[in-house]
Amino acid sequence: MAEKLLVTGASGQLGRLVLDELLASGSVEGSDIIAVTRYPSNLAEYADKGVEVRPGSFDEALVLEAAFTDANRVLIISTDSIGELGKRLEQHENAVAAAKNAGASHILYTSMPNPGPESKVLFAPDHRGTEQAI
Repeated sequence: MAEKLLVTGASGQLGRLVLDELLASGSVEGSDIIAVTRYPSNLAEYADKGVEVRPGSFDEALVLEAAFTDANRVLIISTDSIGELGKRLEQHENAVAAAKNAGASHILYTSMPNPGPESKVLFAPDHRGTEQAI
């Protein structure tokens, strides 16, 4: 069985670009890709190409666990929940836990440059915490 590549936020701008590049590369089949999104109906064209589209929300840990089943390599695309303090980190921790529980051998994450404690960027702690969770 081929390795399964999972992309979160698959119906977003970056998620779609990643799916397009994976499919165009010819190095993976559509059936080797799992696309996780809150809006599965928005990815019908990818399902038609063999991509397995699964529902998943970073706010629902149990749903996310099911969505990550059988994923070997996971790309966690950072959420845009920056309005509520701590929410984004909690969402990311849910995704990291789901990837680990699925037995993923690789977890990739779209962080930010230098999210260390010295960063003056308001959302740097979310990225730092996510990196630590990974």
